[in-house]
Amino acid sequence: MSKLLSMKIADLRKLAEKEGIEGYESMETRKELIEALSKTPEPEVPAEEEVEEVEEVVEAPEAPKEVEEVKENDPFDFPGITGGKSPVGSKAWIMKQKLAKQKRVSILIPLGAKEKAGTTTPVTLNGYRLNIMHGTYVEVPEQVAKIIMTSQNQTMTALEGISPRTGKKTRLDGDEIQLN
Repeated sequence: MSKLLSMKIADLRKLAEKEGIEGYESMETRKELIEALSKTPEPEVPAEEEVEEVEEVVEAPEAPKEVEEVKENDPFDFPGITGGKSPVGSKAWIMKQKLAKQKRVSILIPLGAKEKAGTTTPVTLNGYRLNIMHGTYVEVPEQVAKIIMTSQNQTMTALEGISPRTGKKTRLDGDEIQLN
């Protein structure tokens, strides 16, 4: 009986078929199968099918990683740019380390017509977020500068109405405008 309790439903069905128990196909639960099988003498399991019971070793869960403290030499702790905190060893933390090693480029994100001073643009790479201030020159890693440049170019292209595919002015519905 104890071996039956540790068996899976599929194995119990196979055993019921082997024992010739009628109606085993319609039995849907382990309980039904075990009751039917326990009415018959328990079969001897050949030595080659015996499974050694192995004591499962469960490791204690890892202590939560501490969030990195902002230090005086934080590469993104200066006016115009703020970087997020991230757990040590996370993808975001690794990205921060890679960005810190990159060459710096000075960029300017202009203030929009209705934007207030202090407005920022978030740039997120592999979970690491940088907030870049508008209206002031800011030193950023080269990879971040390329992302902002691409974004600004796409915005300008959309505002000018020039199709990147044809290079001609287009309407929002995609029809090209004839120029006189």
